[in-house]
Amino acid sequence: MAIISGVLQDALGNPINGSLTLRAKRTTANVIGDTYVKINVVDGHYSLDLQPCEYDVVLTVDGYYKNHLNTITIYTDSPNGTLNDYLINPSGSDSMPEFLKQVLEARDEAKKSAEEARESSSGASVLTELSNNSGSTLIGHHGSNLRAELDNDGRLNNLVAKMAAGDEVHIVGYGDSTTDGNTTDGWKRNVAGTDHNLNAPNAWPAQAQRILRAMFNNNKIFVHNAGFSGQRIDNGWAANNYKTCVIDNKFYGIPDIVLIGFGINDSTYNKNDILGDTLRETNRLIDKIIEFGALPILLSCNVVRANGTESGRDKLQLLHQINGVKQYIAKTRNIQYLDLNTAVKQWVTQNTDGYNYTKLQPDLTHWGDLGHAFQACWIASVFYNRVVKIDKNNPYEMAFFQDPRANSIVTNKDVSVSSNTRPGINIYVASKDRVDCRNKSILDIWVWCEHLDASIVYRRSLSDAGNSSIKITDMLTGDNYTKTAGFKGKKFNDYSAVDMPFYVGQLQYGLNRVQLIGDSDQSSGFLCGYFDFVANYQGKPVCKNLLQKTGTFRDHKTVTASAKDPAKSVSLTFSPDVYDPYGQNVVQLFNTDKITNICLEGKFSAGTGIFLVQGNGRKKDELAGLMLYGFSGSLSIYKHRYNTVTGEVNFEQQGESAAVKSDDDGVYRVTIKSYFNKNGSPVIDIYHADKLAKSISWDGVDHIPPLAGVVGNIHRYQPANKSADMLVEISKFEVFYTDN
Repeated sequence: MAIISGVLQDALGNPINGSLTLRAKRTTANVIGDTYVKINVVDGHYSLDLQPCEYDVVLTVDGYYKNHLNTITIYTDSPNGTLNDYLINPSGSDSMPEFLKQVLEARDEAKKSAEEARESSSGASVLTELSNNSGSTLIGHHGSNLRAELDNDGRLNNLVAKMAAGDEVHIVGYGDSTTDGNTTDGWKRNVAGTDHNLNAPNAWPAQAQRILRAMFNNNKIFVHNAGFSGQRIDNGWAANNYKTCVIDNKFYGIPDIVLIGFGINDSTYNKNDILGDTLRETNRLIDKIIEFGALPILLSCNVVRANGTESGRDKLQLLHQINGVKQYIAKTRNIQYLDLNTAVKQWVTQNTDGYNYTKLQPDLTHWGDLGHAFQACWIASVFYNRVVKIDKNNPYEMAFFQDPRANSIVTNKDVSVSSNTRPGINIYVASKDRVDCRNKSILDIWVWCEHLDASIVYRRSLSDAGNSSIKITDMLTGDNYTKTAGFKGKKFNDYSAVDMPFYVGQLQYGLNRVQLIGDSDQSSGFLCGYFDFVANYQGKPVCKNLLQKTGTFRDHKTVTASAKDPAKSVSLTFSPDVYDPYGQNVVQLFNTDKITNICLEGKFSAGTGIFLVQGNGRKKDELAGLMLYGFSGSLSIYKHRYNTVTGEVNFEQQGESAAVKSDDDGVYRVTIKSYFNKNGSPVIDIYHADKLAKSISWDGVDHIPPLAGVVGNIHRYQPANKSADMLVEISKFEVFYTDN
């Protein structure tokens, strides 16, 4: 039994409010498997008295999707600790592994004081353990963002706030050749007293400076390169030369932050007590950095391939052990440790862009331009406090204009609060005199992605943003592309929809910049949508069998109309969530460069309709969509509105009906093709028996229908004083896309 307690905090050190849910994964002597325990987290505080077992841990925060943190294991002899301690605990037997006991005991001992930790027998025992072959695994990784790092005194967050406020902030990368930029394009060896960014323009400090300035819109952020190839920390060089190489450099000024990145050469040339030397000299350098008023931050050694050492010892093993010492120092000194090593390894091993070790690190030690670019992106995303992150544990994020991460130039003075959008509010700019959005970023979102299949979805809103464009930039390579967000000159009416999911493209692994940029005209008022970032999004314009999971879909209902009024009924059984954030039943009905093909087979009672697209409507509590309706010798396209509170239904026909009958077996077999014609107007063609039965166009219409949304929901109509059993049985429902 162990007491798991502590305080949950976000990236800025603010307490998290929500709930923790733990599910027992197996049955033990004291726990029944698949049972749950749930506690509220108030002001970040939590406490759990847990029996030995494996538990899945889920964090729920109001307004966000549930986040599966990981699995923890409680042993019969587990000590008390925080949730963070146990999230790194591997599952196994009923007793706690010895090395994990040592980690927790060393942590508790280290908390006594930083000064004691440097000299104490506790520190020595940790070094002894680290020097063993298995010692490199003693201290685990912190992860790849600021949330997992220490900032107990708040100084780092204060400096981040200064960057956001437009103040001048100086960051120095002080390290060896991996900071210097050795082998990058345009690189020349660093000379003390010079502005080395000019001679290493593709090393990570220069690239990080460019990215941070763009992120914070602040050209007074400086990231200086004080990397010196061949130099070490273990032999005292780094501490002895800090003043000369950093403080006395007239180009650098007095630094606010120093990122310490030594270790490559130490592992090569030290033949003696490399861990003890690293511990002693790193602490001495930290003391000097603090003495001159800067905040020290430790960077892990991030070489993933390596030549041999003069001592004959395994260099990668030594580097791993050195990283363990750095983490230990970070814990005891209460400073930050940024694990570049893990971040780079994950990128190289998981990316699907063809990047590999041979291409990125050809000399077995130094990264080329792309390797430095990735490090710059990662470091910048650590400092930037408004990054949207997508990974396997956080598969969905929404960013709309009031979200600080959207960096919108529009304030809450230029909005529509009567909106039926999911956020309940959206941008409405009446004119450029209110907010001049011409060729400016209306939304500017930075996304860090560690998922191999993550999509960018723009949620369109009515006559969206004129001819504004969506610009997507891969910050690793600088490659970008644009897509048009809206439709200039088109209006909206009561049958228009909001939150329409427009698939933009895929997020690249690493740092992405997503911008909604205003058009060059802004001659009239416009509305804007917002972005979803979704892992494993199923609403992409690719082939889809909508019945793959369910098989034949049947929806049966008896509809009875009163003596005076017809009955109109809507069933949301097929797609109950019309927002459908993961796109399970989403179809991109109209695309500027593709034809959408919907193959539909089934039995339909007369007076039924099936939605080709449906989503949130313009008016509160309403759904809007387009349906294929009739199934009584003819088929028609109808615009449709449905109030989910009152049940009121309104619909009207678009174009003429198509003469289509069921086949001899009673099954309707039709194909729907939808696209934009040469005039830029939506068109729906209805095919039966491989022949065009009717083409329905929006030519001459000044508004556009819903362009994308969920499919498959059912409409039923029964004339006054009639009653009937109305069946919908769908046996084939496939969507595919062809070039227009």
